[in-house]
Amino acid sequence: MKKQRTIKKLSKEKMKFYTNLIIEFREKILGRIDHIEQENLHKQSREASGELTGHNLHMADVATDTYDMDFNLSLGSDSYEILYEIDSALERIENGTYGFSELSGEFIGEKRLLAVPYARYTIDEKREIEQSSIN
Repeated sequence: MKKQRTIKKLSKEKMKFYTNLIIEFREKILGRIDHIEQENLHKQSREASGELTGHNLHMADVATDTYDMDFNLSLGSDSYEILYEIDSALERIENGTYGFSELSGEFIGEKRLLAVPYARYTIDEKREIEQSSIN
C-alpha cells in the first residue's frame, strides 16, 4: 500500500532544474555509447581489413583484446540501461510523478535526486531492493 506523499509536488523551478540535469545526463550517456560503438567499429574494421593478420599475435594480446571487447560491451549494456532509466524519469516528469518513489509514494529526497536524477526509489527502499536481490 502506498503512503501519502510528504510533498504535493516539486516547484516549477525545481522541475526545470531536474529536467535540465536529466537531459545533461542523457547527453553524456549517449556520448559514452557513441564512443564505445566507434571504438568497437574501429577495432572491427582493422580486423576485417587484415591489418592485424600480418602480425604474429601473442596469446596475451588476444586475451587483452577479448577482455577489452567484453568490458566495452558491458559498459555499453550498462549505458543502455541508464538511458532507459533516464527516459523513464523524463516520462515521470511529464506525468507529474517525478521525485516520488514508485514503491511508497514518498519524496525521494533532494540529495538522492542530485546524485541519481533518474532514481525511482528512496535510498532506503533501494537498499532493501538490493539486499533482497542478493539474498
